Amino acid sequence: MKIATLLVTATLGLALSTSTVWAGRFFQQNSSGGYTGGQTSGFKGQNGGFARGRGYTTDGQGNVSSTSGSAYKGENGQGYRNSKFTRNADGSSNMQSTRNIQGNNGAGTNSTSNAGRNSDGSFYGNKNTSASNANGGTYNGSTSYDQNTGITRTQTCTNNSGQTVACPSY
Repeated sequence: MKIATLLVTATLGLALSTSTVWAGRFFQQNSSGGYTGGQTSGFKGQNGGFARGRGYTTDGQGNVSSTSGSAYKGENGQGYRNSKFTRNADGSSNMQSTRNIQGNNGAGTNSTSNAGRNSDGSFYGNKNTSASNANGGTYNGSTSYDQNTGITRTQTCTNNSGQTVACPSY
């Protein structure tokens, strides 16, 4: 998995320091009896750039790990996304993800999520999101799921003066 992490890290750094278009792939058998592979692509132009990469590895025993990420920067803001997925030989799996967007005007959002299946077949998940507008209003929300307790959701909003207000419902 170090190769995949290195691939994504190198790709994200490259997007901000070069003025060319690139793409690449690799695939090879690894010493664990599985395979390792990945790909990367991106560009940088006059007004910003974008890069993405992903990598995976298997071990021949039923375990799989995959990492992906992307980043962009433009005239009006920047952002990134990354995720990691694992599947284990015992049937359990997990997916973790982070997203972040920041506008040049001060507005932005950040979101993290974690979901999966335990080896006994039960499921779980949660997602946390925060957002702010250019004037200082905020939203913070959390949603979680557990097979025994169901869905739980909490949210808090503030107006531009920092006072707690009712969150909009959709």
